[in-house]
Amino acid sequence: MNLSHSQKHPIQKPEGRILALDYGEKRIGIAISDDTHTLAFPLEKLLNTSQFLPKLKDYICEYNVHLIVLGLPKTLKGEDSLKTKEVRKFHAFLTEQLQIPITFEDERLSTVLACKQLQQMGIKEKKQKEKIDSHAATIFLQTFLNRLNHAR
Repeated sequence: MNLSHSQKHPIQKPEGRILALDYGEKRIGIAISDDTHTLAFPLEKLLNTSQFLPKLKDYICEYNVHLIVLGLPKTLKGEDSLKTKEVRKFHAFLTEQLQIPITFEDERLSTVLACKQLQQMGIKEKKQKEKIDSHAATIFLQTFLNRLNHAR
């Protein structure tokens, strides 16, 4: 399976669904694609505790996930930040623990956009905290899906 994002190497669709993770020190936002890889939907966020991995494995089985897209937080200039290094360590951890391909997706401004969208939906600030991470994962997963479908 070719997971490159460049124009020279098109992305190939996996057989099962695609799951996105928006890593955070306290919470990890999760989104899932539909079966046709057309639309992304938020799932409940998971707390970044020792229970995260077993719950993630449950999602992978339940939704027949064949690819994970991990949000990569770059600076606005496209450079790595301290958070980028944390996410790369998280990627290495997941790669050791899971038997599934994991690729990165640029997540710049996804949280800002998620916040604005939740405000437009009338969700109050206190409730946004519970939804923001998974909503951000939905945004960058949808970007990934759009590119995947355009590459056909």
